[in-house]
Formats: sequence, structure tokens, C-alpha cells
Amino acid sequence: MTANDPVLSIKLVEAQELIPADKGGTSDPFVKFIIGKNSVKSLVMKKTLNPIWNQHLTVPKSPTDTFLQIFVFDHDTMNHDDPLGNAEINLTDLYQSVPEDIWVNLKGVQSGKIHVILEAIHFGQKEVERVLFPTFGVSLQDLITREIAKSLSTSTDQPPLLVRKVVSYFDAHPKLLEEEGLFRLAGSALEIDSLKKKFQHGDGLHVEFDGCDVNSVCDLLKRFIRDIPTFLHKSVTPHFENHTIASIKEGLLLLDPTTRATLAQIVRLLSEVSKHSEKNKMSSQNLAIVFAPNFRLNFGSTGFLIENYSKLFCNI
Repeated sequence: MTANDPVLSIKLVEAQELIPADKGGTSDPFVKFIIGKNSVKSLVMKKTLNPIWNQHLTVPKSPTDTFLQIFVFDHDTMNHDDPLGNAEINLTDLYQSVPEDIWVNLKGVQSGKIHVILEAIHFGQKEVERVLFPTFGVSLQDLITREIAKSLSTSTDQPPLLVRKVVSYFDAHPKLLEEEGLFRLAGSALEIDSLKKKFQHGDGLHVEFDGCDVNSVCDLLKRFIRDIPTFLHKSVTPHFENHTIASIKEGLLLLDPTTRATLAQIVRLLSEVSKHSEKNKMSSQNLAIVFAPNFRLNFGSTGFLIENYSKLFCNI
């Protein structure tokens, strides 16, 4: 392996809500990352269901490798390591030398999610040129500035184009708010990737969601929020965790205009979804379970935002 060979840089940040594998109700988790024939393992964290690693790893990648496979295990010194879930990430979504902050739910288990920051290094010129207008994995401030320069947005006190498109889609088709499992059920991976590429190529203005699976549109929005490097900064989250209207309004005023407008539009949409919970089975609490990891807030705070949208965002 030479200095210019393609590698994937992985920062394994943490995992949350892992299932217990030991009699004491905990696990000794470690993570194995696999790309093609290459793999690397993390350190073992002792007796925890919410491990924090902050460990940097690298995995070589060949030109034909397109997926990162993630396997979480409970380390067992006496027997075979017990599986704690797995996940897969499409590497073609990454673009050169731009870290992508990702939370991914683990499959094959009742609960568990893992937090990684991935960066493509020397993936090749094709990957670099593929993204003409980076929309995912970039700060809202950078994105809205570039959108204004391209006449895709008009001011910094509005959400980015993708958020406006998704919210407008549901505003124009209110019957879709009754779809069961909205924002919980998975959409088509191929359709989501196709929509994402259109925005990444700077063609977002011409994206139409009519004819798309509604769950794909929902997943597109969730992925966009999840990939924002810093959506709600840690300095303001204490205001949101104190469940009072006054405290959260203080926190909202500390946000930059683009983040505040983005949060307002998304919470408004979720509030509308929750009003149809008898049909769509997505109450404010169910929506909070889905969106809390994306907002980087706890479930209670996220649910409070959704339930109190009109009180929180009026005159803001």
C-alpha cells in the first residue's frame, strides 16, 4: 500500500442503546469494519451499552469496493463473540476529503445505533468530479451561501432548497400525511440515491417528488439532517433539554438564522404529521424516537418541540 492508494478514514465515535449480551445486563462491544477483502477492528469497551470510542481507523479500498460493512460484537474471552447488530454504508455517497458525520441504525437486533465520521481519501478523480454541488454533509451556513450565489435561495433566514422542497411537497399533498409509518418506514434505496445525486449535481431546483415513494422522500430529508456536521450546537442544547417554552425560545434565538429556519420548517412538518396519528400511527413521541438522533437531542426534548410547535416558533 502506497501513500496515494485509496483508503477510508473512519472515526468511530460512539454507539448507543446496544443490546445486553452478558448476564450482568451489559456488553463488551467492539466494532469490525469491512471493505471488500480488507477489515479492521476497534478497541473493546468494557461493560457498557453506550460505548464511546473516539477511535481513528483506516481501511484500504479498491476501485470496485462500494460498501462499508459494519459489524458490532460482544467480546467473549471464553466463547465466540456474540453479534450485537450490523449495518452497511454506501461509499459512493462520499466525496473526496469531506468528512461525513453519520448515525446508522443496527440491523438484526432490537435496538442499537452507531456513530461514525467517514472521509474518502484518494478515492479517485471520478468520485471527486461526481459531486458538483455538495448538499449533504456540509454546514447549513455554507450550503445556504452557495445556494444564494446560484439563485437557488434568496436569504440566510430560510432553509436550504432540499428542506423547502420536501415541506412544500407535503403542503401540496396533505393526504400523504395520513400514510401509515411516515418517517418510520424505509424508502427505496435506489430512489433515495437518485434524488440525492440530483441535489449533489446542482439540479435540485428541478427535482419533483411526484411519482416517488413517499417514504423515499421522508428518508431523503432524514439523511440530509443526519449528515449536517453540526445541526444544533452543544452550547444551545441545554436550553432545549429544559422543557419550558421560555428556555427553548432562548435557545432558538441563539441559533443562526438558517439553522433556526430549518428547524422551524422541519418541526412544523412533524407537527402536521402528528395531527394525523390516528391514521399514520406516528404520534409526536413516535416521531421523536425517529428524529432525536438526527437533531442530536433526547427523545423528550424532540417530542416537546413537535408538540409545542406553534407556541415555540411564533414571533421567532
